[in-house]
Amino acid sequence: MKKLLFIFIGILFSIISFSSNAQINSKILNVTLGQSTQQNVLNMVQKNGYKFTQTSTSITCTDVEFAGYGWEKTIFYFYKNVFYKVEFKDPYVISEKEIKSWERPTSESEIYKRIRQAIKTKYSKYDKTWDIYSDGTTKFEIGWSNIYYENISLAKKVSEESLNDL
Repeated sequence: MKKLLFIFIGILFSIISFSSNAQINSKILNVTLGQSTQQNVLNMVQKNGYKFTQTSTSITCTDVEFAGYGWEKTIFYFYKNVFYKVEFKDPYVISEKEIKSWERPTSESEIYKRIRQAIKTKYSKYDKTWDIYSDGTTKFEIGWSNIYYENISLAKKVSEESLNDL
C-alpha cells in the first residue's frame, strides 16, 4: 500500500511540474507555427487591419503590436503554404509611435534589454546558446534589431531545399 501511495505521489508531482513548465510559444497573434496556412495568416492580418504586402512565401506587415510593443515591420514566412516563421523588426513603445524613430525617448536597445530579461526568465530552461531558446519544436531568437519564432522542422526543410539551389 505504501508503494502505491509513493508511486501515486510521484506521478502527481511529475504531472504538476511538467504542466508548470512554459513551452516556447508556437501560437503567435492567434496563428500557429507549423499548422496555420498562408490564408489563415492573411485572414488574421486583414481582420486586424494591418497594412501589408504579400508574396507566395511571405506576408510583410507594418505597425504590428506584439509583446507590449509596436513593431515597424513584421514578416510571416511560409513553406509550402504553411506558416513556419515570424520575424518582428524595429520595436517601439506604442505611445511613442508618432515620434520620429531617432527622437523617441525609449531606445530600441532599452526595449531589447527588457525583452531579453523577460525571455530569460520565462524560457530559462531552454537556453542553449546566447539569446537562442529551443524546446525541440519551436525556436525563439533575439537578434540585433529583431526577434523571431520558427517551427524547427519546417525551417530545416527550407534550409535543406535552399541548398539544392547550389
